[in-house]
Amino acid sequence: MENILIATIAVIATVTLFLDSKFNILLKIKAISPRYRPLKDLSAIEAGLLKDNFVEFKELIPAILELANLGFIEIIEDERGTLIKRAENRRRDLNSAQLMIMYSIFKNSTLVPTTAIRIRSYHFDDIKRKTYNLLVEKGYYRESVSRSRKKFILSVAAILASTFTLYIFYLIFQKIIPFNTYTFIPVATAIYATYRLYLYLKYEVTLPKKTLFTFTLISIFFIYFYSNSIILTLAPIVIMLIIYFPIRVITKRINTLTKKGIEAKRELLGLREFISRVDVEKIDFMLNENSSYLDIILPYAVLFELNSHWLKLYKALEAKTPYWFKGSLNSFSSIEFSGVID
Repeated sequence: MENILIATIAVIATVTLFLDSKFNILLKIKAISPRYRPLKDLSAIEAGLLKDNFVEFKELIPAILELANLGFIEIIEDERGTLIKRAENRRRDLNSAQLMIMYSIFKNSTLVPTTAIRIRSYHFDDIKRKTYNLLVEKGYYRESVSRSRKKFILSVAAILASTFTLYIFYLIFQKIIPFNTYTFIPVATAIYATYRLYLYLKYEVTLPKKTLFTFTLISIFFIYFYSNSIILTLAPIVIMLIIYFPIRVITKRINTLTKKGIEAKRELLGLREFISRVDVEKIDFMLNENSSYLDIILPYAVLFELNSHWLKLYKALEAKTPYWFKGSLNSFSSIEFSGVID
């Protein structure tokens, strides 16, 4: 029993170290010191990806505020409520993700309520893809994080499909199920699944997900029909359920940060540290250097979900609301953004 336990721990440790070498799953970055300014060559949407290796809908809000700072958006308050308005700006110095955000928000109208932002799912997928690609091009990631996750999940799926193939052959070899025309279906399914997953990983050939899922269910049915054993039938399902949760945890931690990316993330965490501290004296000093300092940091306060106390600084330091906001200070402090992906 002890030998089995030691062997299990050794296997887990080996697999963990291998995954860490490929995907940095054990990477933990701490801020060295507070940072007072955003990174120069990163937009807010890119910083959102660098923050946790995901691009989420809520991270469009910091991107919108940054676009307002750049002069592409105005936020106005009138009898209809608070609205986002496309500004007449002919500059073209936005990156591809920012351009896609502008297009997806104002596709049908130049005025959009802040509480009713609607983004098409395929537009949002395009925003995510462009953001991933930008950080790869700039050298922050070795490859797209999304692609790395997909490769990892499909690699696990390919291993499971191969294991399922061996499992069926084992049942046939032990004469638990007969080998005939009907039992050839689960055998062929397992081999086909392994082959298609390999093709997808190697050449990105389209993966027939529905077909594979359907034939997998049929295969499990045939195992039960011929073996008449719940244990043998449910064994593959139980194994998949057992590994589901560690795979989910690992998938969330996958990243392909380069040294440049790790350093940038450390600086980004330094900015979060500064925003969370609310060093009024330092902020007042920065405002004397740049009267728009609160506006510049606002998208990042929203990104780190620290915007409530940052907005209070406008009143506390008697700072003007951003030039792009047309409304009262009170309404600016309580401005809300929400929307859906459809």
